[in-house]
Amino acid sequence: STQSTWGHPSSMTGNVKKILSFLREGSAGAQLQWFHSPSFLYIPPTRGRHRADLRTKLRCCHFPSLSDMFPANPQKTVLEIGCGSGAWVIQRALQEPSLNFLALDINSQRLAEAISAGSMHCLPNLAFVLADATFYLQCDSACADDSFSAVHLNFPDPWSSSLSSWRRLLSPAFVGLLHPRLELGGRLHILTDHAEYCSWVKQSVASSGCAWTPKFPSGHSSVVPEGYGYSEFRQRWEAEGKDAYYMEWCKKDRTSSACRQANCNFDFSRVHHPPLARS
Repeated sequence: STQSTWGHPSSMTGNVKKILSFLREGSAGAQLQWFHSPSFLYIPPTRGRHRADLRTKLRCCHFPSLSDMFPANPQKTVLEIGCGSGAWVIQRALQEPSLNFLALDINSQRLAEAISAGSMHCLPNLAFVLADATFYLQCDSACADDSFSAVHLNFPDPWSSSLSSWRRLLSPAFVGLLHPRLELGGRLHILTDHAEYCSWVKQSVASSGCAWTPKFPSGHSSVVPEGYGYSEFRQRWEAEGKDAYYMEWCKKDRTSSACRQANCNFDFSRVHHPPLARS
C-alpha cells in the first residue's frame, strides 16, 4: 500500500537547501518526523523515475483535506496552480488574511523556494502542496466540490513548440476537472504573455462542456486588474515590455452530469511530469 507523509518544516524556516532535502527525501519514501509551522506541505510517498510509474504513485496518494491544512481558518480558499517561487501567493496571503491560499507545484526546487519565503511570514492562511494538479483535483477527500472561491494560473508554460504543445495543462479535460471544484460564482483567472496560448486557452474553456461566463467580450484583456499581484514571471515580462493577456471566467452553473462524464476518464498519458527529485 502507498503511505503518504505530510508535515510542517518549522525548523527549516528560510533554509531552501534543508527544505529541498526534506522534499526530495520525502519523495524517495523516507519516514519523516512531524514539524509544526503555519506553512503546510504534502510529500508524495515515492520518487517516480518513469512517467507511468509516477502517474500511478500520485494517483494512489491521499492528499490532506483543506480542513487539515487550515484547521483554525474555516474560510474561503483560493487555489494557485503552479506557484513557482511563491511571490504571488505570499503577497496575496499577506494582503488578504480573510482568505486561505493553497499553492500547488510539482517542481520540488521551486516549491522549496516558495516554502522558504512563505515560512518567513508565519502565515496561518497559506499552505503549499507538492503535487500534480491533475491528480490533486481528482482527490475527493482533498478538494470536494465547491472547495475553492477562485483558481489562479499565473504564466503557465505555453509549450510553444509544435512538438511539445500536447503538454499544455489547460486542455478542455483539465478545465472540466476544475469546474466542479469551484464554488458557484467562483472565478478562474489565467495570466499569460503568449498570444497564441491565450487563444488556445479560450478555445479549451469553450470546449470543456462546462458552464463558464467570460468577464471580457473578447475573452481577455491587456490590462491586469489593479491589486492583482506580481509573480516572478510578471515582474520579468513587464520589465521586458511584453504584452499581458489576462483572462477571467465565472462559474455560472453547477457542473452538469454530461460535463462530469466527459472529463471523468482523463487521459493521463498526455500529462507531462517533471521529476520530483534528482538522483
